[in-house]
Amino acid sequence: MEEFFKKYKIELEKEELEKFEKFLEIFKQKNSQINLSAIRDDNGIIEKHFVDSVMLNIFLDFLEIENPKVADLGTGGGFPLIPLAIVNPEVNFVGIDSVGKKLKAIDEFVEELELKNVKTLNGRAEEIGQNL
Repeated sequence: MEEFFKKYKIELEKEELEKFEKFLEIFKQKNSQINLSAIRDDNGIIEKHFVDSVMLNIFLDFLEIENPKVADLGTGGGFPLIPLAIVNPEVNFVGIDSVGKKLKAIDEFVEELELKNVKTLNGRAEEIGQNL
């Protein structure tokens, strides 16, 4: 897995890499039960979901906001939400989706990966935005 990240000049800490390896396994298991993604092979999941998600860090770094909060609207299977949360433990993330079973899966991922910086909200973004 590490070689995929290095290919794009992304350096991961040992703990981050371990979380990605664990996430790969629990994601594949859950994806076989409910359709979180059409991508099912390890290399595809790593490159198209994990690496692509982490590449968005460029924008988080660029913003230079103190105590940033990031919303992933229509988070679906948890991308880019979970990968970004793994590599940015100091950032608070919220995943918003109207499909409850997908959010339940994300909540399970968050618990398994011990991510303290992720919350989920069930509903449509335009409705939730009115109540924030």
